[in-house]
Amino acid sequence: MKPETKIKIRNAFIVILVASLVSVALYFIKTEQYKDWQSTDGVLIDTQQFYGRKSKVGGGRSYRLYYQYTVDGVTYEGNELFSGNVPDSHYIGEPVTVWYNPENHSSSCYAKPGPGLWPYAPFFLGFPILLSALGVRKIKVRAGT
Repeated sequence: MKPETKIKIRNAFIVILVASLVSVALYFIKTEQYKDWQSTDGVLIDTQQFYGRKSKVGGGRSYRLYYQYTVDGVTYEGNELFSGNVPDSHYIGEPVTVWYNPENHSSSCYAKPGPGLWPYAPFFLGFPILLSALGVRKIKVRAGT
């Protein structure tokens, strides 16, 4: 094996290792951030539907769901944006479960909070770096060939 190839493989391994370690760290950081959040009963008070660019997922639709919930006798309102298909069963006045931060009751989520896509971020950034480390170059296609 050529020395240049060994270096490229080593660099690729380092990029994958670093991305994996950062991914695991982000997972635990985000999980820790939401571990104490509490659930409470709420009610859906409004919905809005938005149409954006046409895409294969959800047809370019997004929805904002507005909800209201009470913690320690104080009523709060929150909202959350969803992309894609939201079930048609949502109706104003529907009882919902709301998750809130016990240290800041006005901070809330309609869905149970978790790490979301954060753990994948290092791979979105690492993939182009990996291609560069492997020496993959843009291939030009000539017109008419």
